[in-house]
Amino acid sequence: MRFKNLMYVSFLGIMMLFIVACGNEGASGSEDASEYPTDDVHIITPFGAGGTMDLAAHALTKEFENITGQSLVVENMPGGAGVPPTMELIKADPDGYTLAVLPSGQLSLRPLLQEVDYTFPDDFTTIVGIGDFQMHPVVAGDAPYDTMAEMVEYFNDSGEEIRVGTPGVNTFSHLFAEQLHQETGVNYRHLPFEGGKKVVSAILGGHVEMGVINVSDVYQQVQDGELKILGFPSAERFENFPDVPTLKEQGIDIVGGPTFGVYGPAGMPEELVSQLKDIFLEAMESDDFNQFADNNNILITKTEPDTMQEQIVTNQENLTELIEVMEE
Repeated sequence: MRFKNLMYVSFLGIMMLFIVACGNEGASGSEDASEYPTDDVHIITPFGAGGTMDLAAHALTKEFENITGQSLVVENMPGGAGVPPTMELIKADPDGYTLAVLPSGQLSLRPLLQEVDYTFPDDFTTIVGIGDFQMHPVVAGDAPYDTMAEMVEYFNDSGEEIRVGTPGVNTFSHLFAEQLHQETGVNYRHLPFEGGKKVVSAILGGHVEMGVINVSDVYQQVQDGELKILGFPSAERFENFPDVPTLKEQGIDIVGGPTFGVYGPAGMPEELVSQLKDIFLEAMESDDFNQFADNNNILITKTEPDTMQEQIVTNQENLTELIEVMEE
């Protein structure tokens, strides 16, 4: 009987040690989470060095380290239309140590153009929106129209088609031209180029009547009067171009365009997401980041995670319908 009692006491002792150990492990895990980050944080950019997202990520690194005491390590992963680095993100642990700066088109448009092994929003955590590329229609400075509505009327009256230059087939710019056709009935001929700068050259050379490109590609020419912006597909006028009306103001119902922001893999704890959002928002107030925004004419949005998700889901629904019409 004494032997059985001794065995019972020993068993209780072992169980108590096990419970204490588990409790300590949980406390340690909780403490680690509250002290995040305790190591370098890696942030993936899906394109090469020198691009907008690479520059944005690097512009955040100094202030990120000042705020957290840890390095923000930028990892460029070009190639594969951005799909391989996006897969690298979603396969990572949701612990906040692997993030990515992604363009919204990687999540909304890319899955409509090719088969990918990810879906939005299921495989991602939205953290904070960084900026808007300010995609817009632009024409020569001496063109006989000053707004998109005036250009549509001009070409509809003449019965001619608009030669539209874009940075490539099935880009946001290309799809904008198709949206314009569906909304207004104006006909167009799509001429794809390798990048926005070549579109600018085509406009100035008289090879196309209109280009659909980002502000960063044309800012200086607009300032010099060589080019002019006909409108923005945005909900409100942009602060850096207050005199340029939105397309909505002109009676053309096209709203939305490419943006970019910080994302993580699915399953990140809400507390960690909130903490990271606050860190990046503070970093976006730094001199380095604001210099980046000024140099590249990027509209800084600081979009909330829920709004980011809603915008991308809505955008994908609209793009799905648009592509279906184009394929008919």
